[in-house]
Amino acid sequence: MLRQAELIFRALPIVLLGPRIGGFSRSYATFDLTHIAPELNADEIVWQHYTLRQSDEPAPF
Repeated sequence: MLRQAELIFRALPIVLLGPRIGGFSRSYATFDLTHIAPELNADEIVWQHYTLRQSDEPAPF
């Protein structure tokens, strides 16, 4: 998913963060999250489900 997001948002850093389950959330990024991870509060995020695009059409944005 990170690689697919990089193709759409080429100039932006990408972070994937999961909702807090069992006391912690998982995070993945295209850069080192070490310094900002403690500042991320997964409980305050309005979550949206992401589905991989199955089309070769360009993104709508």
